[in-house]
Amino acid sequence: MTSLDEWYGTLSIRCSRGMVAGETLCERILITTIEMLGDRGFRTTASISDMKRNLTQSLPTSFTNDAGTECLLFVDREERTGVKTVRTLMEHHPEARLVVIAIDGATPFTRREVSKINHVYFFHAKELMHNITKHAIVPKHEAVPPEELAEIKNTFCVNDEQWPVIFTTDPVARWFAWPPDTIVRIHRNGLTQDRQVFYRKVVRGSG
Repeated sequence: MTSLDEWYGTLSIRCSRGMVAGETLCERILITTIEMLGDRGFRTTASISDMKRNLTQSLPTSFTNDAGTECLLFVDREERTGVKTVRTLMEHHPEARLVVIAIDGATPFTRREVSKINHVYFFHAKELMHNITKHAIVPKHEAVPPEELAEIKNTFCVNDEQWPVIFTTDPVARWFAWPPDTIVRIHRNGLTQDRQVFYRKVVRGSG
């Protein structure tokens, strides 16, 4: 496995062309990931220092939600996550959701291995350098509560097959980990700054 200093160096080159120190980028990625998992309803008692210590020891960091479901964050010090790493995590934590970050993401074979498993999420390190939901040009997205769906369907005279779609591979859909069939409400500002509301149905995308 790559040493931590070597990994920091590679992270710096790949994510900032060497302009920002790898350790600084690592902290930024960890903060963004905490925000992402927070938007999914997960919290952790670990500090950034704890998470960096876990990185040093190649250990995951545990998050939990109000229902007691566990989500593990694992930062892989290999440039690409191999299938052996994911199998080990799944064997040791069979009930947990997994978020795995690597500089170059997961290998194609690893992605195929878990393609039908809905609770494993892979990210390139560069994807988590910033919180995309806070970007000025990204409109607010929110999942529609089930109790509102009947009224919305009636208002727009739409059935389940007629929704415009958003793919599970969309960056915002990946951020929230919305499963297929989730109905998403999107708030956009019009040309006159009037707020416009659109709806999309999450469907499985390839990749």
